[in-house]
Amino acid sequence: MARQIKKKTTRKKPKSTNTTTSTSPFKLALSQHGFHFVDSLKGLIKEPVSTLMTAFVIAIALALPTCLYLLISNAQGLTERWETTHDINVFVEGSLSTSKLEALQDKISQREDVQLVRIISSQQALDELKQEIQMQMISEAIGSNPLPHTLIVSPKNKIINDKTNSAIQKLNQDLAALPSVSSVQLDAEWVLKFRSVVDLLKRCVYLLAALLSLGMLLVVSNTIRLHVQQKQNEIEVKKLVGASDDFVRRPFLYIGFWYGFLGSIIALILVSILLLSISGPATKLSELYLSSFELRGLGLSDTLFLILFASILSLVGAWIAAQRALLKIDIS
Repeated sequence: MARQIKKKTTRKKPKSTNTTTSTSPFKLALSQHGFHFVDSLKGLIKEPVSTLMTAFVIAIALALPTCLYLLISNAQGLTERWETTHDINVFVEGSLSTSKLEALQDKISQREDVQLVRIISSQQALDELKQEIQMQMISEAIGSNPLPHTLIVSPKNKIINDKTNSAIQKLNQDLAALPSVSSVQLDAEWVLKFRSVVDLLKRCVYLLAALLSLGMLLVVSNTIRLHVQQKQNEIEVKKLVGASDDFVRRPFLYIGFWYGFLGSIIALILVSILLLSISGPATKLSELYLSSFELRGLGLSDTLFLILFASILSLVGAWIAAQRALLKIDIS
């Protein structure tokens, strides 16, 4: 009987569990970030009018340079599809003898930037024109051959592929300075001029994008400053109970993130609407010129870059505004 009583009283004690130490600092910080991430979005949803107004301002600042960038990119893609030759037509005086013409050909062929030089004599050019009936009648009426000798100069690929076009322009100037040369004409000169204009417009777009990004930064900073002022009493209470600046600043950073994210999504929608509105006229224009050109929109990488850029820029603006506001709050 005594043994039974002893067995009943000698039960094993359960192991004590300390729940306060089971949560790691990483999990605690992750849960806090998750809470502020969702709570900041809920706060913006409660004020849809002001949220959408700010998001649309950001969207316009993003959509304008994005649309210009797309138009310039499509223009560049169009010029790359144009089949043009970079041959240089060197027109020589018609009175030049055959031996001097061949000597000039040899001189040009010795250049390091020249691949091939072909001669088209004035008589060959006239014979080609006489193949057409109307031109034959005109040549017979004129009598003497008014056409000059022509040297077709084909540059090497290394200067054709030069994006700056400085090498081919230098070759063009050097050929024009040769004796007995009356004029020089570059076949793809108008294409090079068009590409130069496109490059200039691209730089202007980058400058415009930088200015609008600065404006977007100021808009987000001013909006976050208003949010901080609205919750100044709540911030003072948090700081009195020992909350750190990082903890107090975190909700406003997520608000800035959501502004940038929503603004980028709206900007993508605006850009898509614009492309759809001009795709029809662009297709008709390409059909008139017997081309299969189609407008290209933003790719996946460009889309992700726009969203990431807007979110990070808004985070920076939110951090600047929150930090300046926290420095002005005195809890002494």
